Amino acid sequence: MQLIPPDLAPPPPMEEGQAGPGAGEAAPAGPRLLYPSGRAPVPSAEGPRTIAPRPGGGESGIEMGVLGQVEESSIGLLGDGNGGLGALMWAGTNRLDAERLLPELPGATRETVLDDLQRRLLLTTAAPPSGATGGESLLYLRLERLMAAGDGAALRQLLADQPSEDMNAGAAKLRAEAFLAAGDVRGACLSLAALPVGGDPLGNPLAAFSMQLTALCQADADNAIAANLSADLAREQGLEAPLFYALLAQKTDGLKLDAPAPEKLTPLLYALYLSAERKLPENAGAIAVPAVLPDMMSRSEAPLAARIEAGERALALNLAAPSELAALYGDAKLPAKAETGWAARAALFQKAAAESVTASQAALISEALTSMEEDVGFAAGARLYAPLMASIPPNGADPVLGAQFVRAFAVNQDRVRASMWLNTLTEAGHKRPELDELKGVVRLLEGQRGQPADMEAATSQLHLRISEGGAARAVAAREAMLLDALGYPLPTEIWTRLLDGGELPDGLMPPPQTMRALERAAQEGRRGETVLLALVITSEAGLAGVHPQALASIVSGLGRVGLKEEAHRIAIEALLAVSGAGLQSRS
Repeated sequence: MQLIPPDLAPPPPMEEGQAGPGAGEAAPAGPRLLYPSGRAPVPSAEGPRTIAPRPGGGESGIEMGVLGQVEESSIGLLGDGNGGLGALMWAGTNRLDAERLLPELPGATRETVLDDLQRRLLLTTAAPPSGATGGESLLYLRLERLMAAGDGAALRQLLADQPSEDMNAGAAKLRAEAFLAAGDVRGACLSLAALPVGGDPLGNPLAAFSMQLTALCQADADNAIAANLSADLAREQGLEAPLFYALLAQKTDGLKLDAPAPEKLTPLLYALYLSAERKLPENAGAIAVPAVLPDMMSRSEAPLAARIEAGERALALNLAAPSELAALYGDAKLPAKAETGWAARAALFQKAAAESVTASQAALISEALTSMEEDVGFAAGARLYAPLMASIPPNGADPVLGAQFVRAFAVNQDRVRASMWLNTLTEAGHKRPELDELKGVVRLLEGQRGQPADMEAATSQLHLRISEGGAARAVAAREAMLLDALGYPLPTEIWTRLLDGGELPDGLMPPPQTMRALERAAQEGRRGETVLLALVITSEAGLAGVHPQALASIVSGLGRVGLKEEAHRIAIEALLAVSGAGLQSRS
């Protein structure tokens, strides 16, 4: 059954003899095309173009290291045995397609499963795509997206042994920025040999960066005269950078000049603040680019506000372990009245950690999760409070608190505790729409662990929620389409009821050629390309905003290239993204 909206062309027919989706023992066939609505964006003028910590993170259990001496574009940190997507993940992919699509990856994102897939895609040691090239360096494209995602640590490790003369200028700049983001000026200066000398700093950002890095490196080498001459040359050529000049003067001559506060704290400015021993702005944690955050939160000389805000953003963007923010919160010396912002969140953490009465501790955690929803994100709060929540036994007295806890355990992929809390709430007689939505999430968690899903119960619950209409129907429709994409059988009457009840949920629908490219890549087993397209499709609107048919195609495609666990994780996060269950801000 295919119900295609008028603004989308139907998919091309199968050629005779071509194997259809789901052939053999492959994952389930492609999802049903069941989307009579959707916002199709204007096609580009260019034409078609475990929730686990990040690999190598402190709590990931994955150790990273450069694997062997290989071609530049194929170097990586992850192999088949430690989270990589496979040495042949680009087999069959056209290089021009990869060059066009890699810049469209999302970069920094709060959506954990997408962040994990992106990092694995960018850090896998794999033979590069074949075919003609548009002249783009695949290594540079990967490094640029890693830096945009904030993973300066991986970039530094990836290029630790790469000679500067073997890099193009763009890659050398990124390597320098990765070291500057860690406050390592000397490490950054090793990239100077590959950066351009001269050039117009007004029209060429690379030339402007090279000039500023040259002056900083000269100052770091205690050559104040050369550093000041370099700064004077930059001024003469029209480079407007008053904050840079002021910080450099403080570094070279001890002059503390007035300068405008930065609107964005780049790696270069951050390293210069540290090198000049000038106090970082109080809001540094809020305005720093993602790559700077992990280092800033560990700097004892930085203002407490900057450190904690950096830590909160780092955790939300999957750049720091929950234990690192917990240590910051726990050790913070807070003002007497910590009523708003980061101070209030830190105070709540300290109270919850110190509370010995279980019921009171649960109430404090619930308040803390609510306080983190808007500014930091519920998912980050769930990861932060997971150790405290693990020791609290299920309680069905408060359905609002209970729903929060079920959602938090689901975010953390803790199927056992999520099921226990949900069962306790059900046994207590609570009948609330959000609990029905959480049952769908827990059902997917059980399927991810290989347990057979109770599809009879799922069908019954979906019937009821579809009949309710409104937001409940929209979430139920997404759940049905995701279940179908994962290969769970649903009776025909579910689809009939959905279509009879009006339009299905809306969302951003990618161009038809992108959807066809995803279908072909998955069908032909091109794992790297399938992951790349999945990430590009979700990069603009996220899991909550993309059309459910596109989500279903992503889930189905990942399953067909052997990434079944990741397919389940995307389905779980996608359902949580559209459901308000357990969120006080949506109640």
